[in-house]
Amino acid sequence: MPEFPTVPVSWVKDFKAAVPWKLKLQKGDENVEPGRKSRYGKTARVLPDEGRHTVLVPCGDGRPPVKVNISMSPEKVGQHTIAWSEEVALPYRVDSKHAVLAPGRCNLYKYPKVFFDHVRKGKIMVPPPEALFVLERIVLSLLLEEADDGVADYAHRADGVGARPQHGLCLSNTPASLDLLLQAFRARPTLIPIAHVGQPFEGENTLHILAVNQCEDALCEVIELAACHLAPKECEETFHANATGVFFYDSPMCFYGSKVFSYAVAFSLDLALLTMLRCSKEQPSMKGIFDLNDLTRACPLTGFLPLHVAVANSLTTMFNFLIDLPGLSIEYDDMRADIHTLSTYGALQRWAALSPLQLATMLGDQRLVQYIIRTQSYCNWTWGPVSEWCIDFTASIRSARRATTSWRSAPSSARCVRRAKCFSTTLGTASSTNSSCRSLNALGAWSSY
Repeated sequence: MPEFPTVPVSWVKDFKAAVPWKLKLQKGDENVEPGRKSRYGKTARVLPDEGRHTVLVPCGDGRPPVKVNISMSPEKVGQHTIAWSEEVALPYRVDSKHAVLAPGRCNLYKYPKVFFDHVRKGKIMVPPPEALFVLERIVLSLLLEEADDGVADYAHRADGVGARPQHGLCLSNTPASLDLLLQAFRARPTLIPIAHVGQPFEGENTLHILAVNQCEDALCEVIELAACHLAPKECEETFHANATGVFFYDSPMCFYGSKVFSYAVAFSLDLALLTMLRCSKEQPSMKGIFDLNDLTRACPLTGFLPLHVAVANSLTTMFNFLIDLPGLSIEYDDMRADIHTLSTYGALQRWAALSPLQLATMLGDQRLVQYIIRTQSYCNWTWGPVSEWCIDFTASIRSARRATTSWRSAPSSARCVRRAKCFSTTLGTASSTNSSCRSLNALGAWSSY
C-alpha cells in the first residue's frame, strides 16, 4: 500500500502555497450515472444534467490531479449547491486517516455542513476532518478554475438571487467557510470585486457581507489583498460598489450608506476604516479612492456621506472618529469629515440636503443632537456656577441656502434644533434660553431663523 503524506489539522494556512492553482476550466466527458448504487447502500442523488462537470483537484508533490465528477445546481435557480455521487479519495492522511469523502451534496450557504447519501434523508452534518479536507479542496478548486473568457467559470455563476458561490460561503459565516473564502482570495484576488447581479441584492459584494456580519479581521485582510493585488480600476469597482437592490430600500438597510466604507461606519468597524484610509495613502492602486466629503460618491439611495451614516445609526463614537480620525497622523487631516456637509439627492429624496445636525433632529435623536451641538459649541465665559455657551450656525445656514431646490428649501440648523425643543438643555448654561439666543444673534447666526 502506498505511503500517503500526512496532513495536519492546520492544513488550511499552508494549503495555498503547497498547490499549483493555475488551472483551466475543463468539461468532463465522464458523466455521473443517476441512480448508481454506492458502497454505502443508498442510491446516489444528483442534480440536473446541465450542471455536470469534472473538476481537477491538485494533489501537489508532483502527483497528478484527481478528477472529481460533480453536479452543480442550475444557474439562477435556488442556492449554490454541489453534489458528488461517488466516493472521493485524495492521497493524503488527516489525523492518521485517509482523506475520503462519502457521496453527498453541500449547499454553500450551509458550508461546511453536508447532506450525505448514506444517512437519513434531510439530515445535515459537519463531516469529520478527513472528509472536510476533501470537500474544501473540491470547492477551492472550483473557485480557482478560470475560463478562457474569464467570466464563464464557477466563481461567476449566479444563483436564484444573483449571488456568486463566494457570497454563499461568506453568508455561511462559519470559521471554516471564511477560512476557505480567504484562501480563494489569496490565490485569486480578482474574485474580490465580483458583486451580486440582479435583484434583490444588486451591487452587494463580499466586503459588504463581511461588514454586516462584523467579521472585521477577515474584512481587513480582504482590504489589504485588494489594495496590494488589484489594479486601480478594480479597486474603484470594489470599494465604490453600491448595494442598491430593492432589499436595501427598507430600513435599517437604507441607513448603511450602500458603499463598503459606509457599511464599516454603520457597524463601528474602526479597524477596517483605519485599514482603508491607510491603504488609500500607502498603496498606489488606492490613491485618492476615499473622500469623506465628496458628494459624487454619496449613497445613491439616501445621498448620505459616511458622517450622515454615523448619525443615522446614532453612533457618537463613529461621529467623533470621522471628524477627528484618531490614531492617524496629521497627514490624514485633509481626509476628515466636514461637520457642515449636506447630504445630496438620491432615490429616497426625503433625506436630501441635510447636515448631520439636521438629520439627527429629523430622526428625533435628542441624544445625538445634544452631542453634535456640544462638539460645535464653545464656552464664552464662566462665572462660578454660571457659564455661557455659544454655537455658530453660520456655516450650516450657508450650506442650507446653497441647497435650495424648486421643490423644497432645506431647513436651517437653528430651526431644526428649535423644533427638537432641546436647545437650552443642550447648551448647558445657567442663563435663560433667550440670553443664549442673544449670544447666537450676536454671532450673526440666529437672525436667519
